[in-house]
Amino acid sequence: MKQQRIPTVLTREEVEDLIATAQRDIQTSQSEHQRFNAVRNVAILRLFWSSGLRVQEICNLNVDCIFPEERRIKVRKGKFGNNDYQRVQRSETWEALEKYLSLRGNILGKGKALFISFYGQRILARQIGRYLKDYARRAGIRKNVFPHVLRHSFLSEFYKVTNDLLATQRVARHKSIESTRIYIHINDKVVVDGLVKANL
Repeated sequence: MKQQRIPTVLTREEVEDLIATAQRDIQTSQSEHQRFNAVRNVAILRLFWSSGLRVQEICNLNVDCIFPEERRIKVRKGKFGNNDYQRVQRSETWEALEKYLSLRGNILGKGKALFISFYGQRILARQIGRYLKDYARRAGIRKNVFPHVLRHSFLSEFYKVTNDLLATQRVARHKSIESTRIYIHINDKVVVDGLVKANL
């Protein structure tokens, strides 16, 4: 018997509130810089919520890693140093990426990176983390929200919808299914004093 802490996850409604907060920034932005950041951040949030990518994997994406026609993304330098492909089915994610890319095309010296700052530098994980905390605060979410919470939230929702642990493992790109079992317990809510007891 092994004890494993249950990670923080957001509900579907809480994720939608995060995205809605970023989308409102698009409408209220008072400069080209602010609008660019808001459009980019909506695309990042939607990509988190429809792929379960790790934050560093999102930061590592290049423009040539996305394949809209095939509805998939090439994951560069994943956790285990390999390249892989991830399906992204949600139309709203591709629409957000298309909107962002139309603005990105106007940035000088932008290089290969998919997600960049208004000045052309590849975005950093800590920058994404700061935006997430700000959106969570403004959305009234009291949980400690950081990038990996969005990955856990997506995988928890994926398992909840599919009830398929092997499919969840493939989407998570876990080497061992033992790493994936936590999503069973998140959804079953088998919690004792903040710990989940699982036969792992």
